[in-house]
Amino acid sequence: MSPCSHAERRRYRLTDANGTQLVSSLSRGKRWKIYCQSSKKMRQLDDGSVDVAMFSPLYFNLRIFSGSQDEIGAEKNAEDYINNLVEICAEVYRVPKPTGSVFINLGDKMRARTRLQIPERVGIRLTDELGFCLRNKIIWDKGNSYTPESSTRRFHNAWEPVLWLVKDASEYFFAPDQVRVP
Repeated sequence: MSPCSHAERRRYRLTDANGTQLVSSLSRGKRWKIYCQSSKKMRQLDDGSVDVAMFSPLYFNLRIFSGSQDEIGAEKNAEDYINNLVEICAEVYRVPKPTGSVFINLGDKMRARTRLQIPERVGIRLTDELGFCLRNKIIWDKGNSYTPESSTRRFHNAWEPVLWLVKDASEYFFAPDQVRVP
């Protein structure tokens, strides 16, 4: 993938108040394409046509971007949020090649002084119900870019999990030497 400028990253997310995409739904490079629409219905993408799918759904009850209570993350409870994510991931499951991978960046939420464990609950549902194989939970170290928290009764969370899922644990592509840190 080619790195994008901040303006290009924002361009991919532009929608109107109804959620209608305002820019092209497919951005192309020499060897890649970026799909820029909701993962709920990816009609433009054929079954088994994608090498890598990456997405970061809106986190549960943190902010509303479109002003609509119907957008993901605005659900009344964590169970409804997780159900919606599983529904979206059922559509995502159809598009990777047998050698493909899916990466999902999910944040967690505190409620009544305990973590809801949303990433863990989503990972379990995706493996049990959809047949994904969870290869790793990758830790994204946010370094100094994390949001300050007011709590003095627990450690600050300066990382987020990225779930790495595949359709077939015996066929997925993995080349560790290409990403290994010397």
